[in-house]
Amino acid sequence: MPKKKIKVKTSFQTITEESSKEGDYEDYGWEDEQGETFDTIQEVADFLKDKGVVEASSCCFSPNLWYITEGEMDMHTGETKILNFHIENATPSQQKQIFMKLFPQSCEVKRQKR
Repeated sequence: MPKKKIKVKTSFQTITEESSKEGDYEDYGWEDEQGETFDTIQEVADFLKDKGVVEASSCCFSPNLWYITEGEMDMHTGETKILNFHIENATPSQQKQIFMKLFPQSCEVKRQKR
């Protein structure tokens, strides 16, 4: 049986000055609902690094977290767009390996050293 490829889907959030005052997003949804597929954990980690991921949805690993970019502002509209990357078809062990490749200084490493 062929091994399942790991998929990374991309969602987005846009924030405007007005929406931030309301504590909400101007818009959100899927940037790429079909996703990109990868054969290896390293390919996924490299893709996420190349896309500018700066944090995960949690500082400690848990299955099904997602990865977040720093907001990028459109200088013409003033809108800030944030991308979120969601991992699919990866086992919890693979998910943890991706997390550790991206954030080796996370609380997971600190816990293991105790």
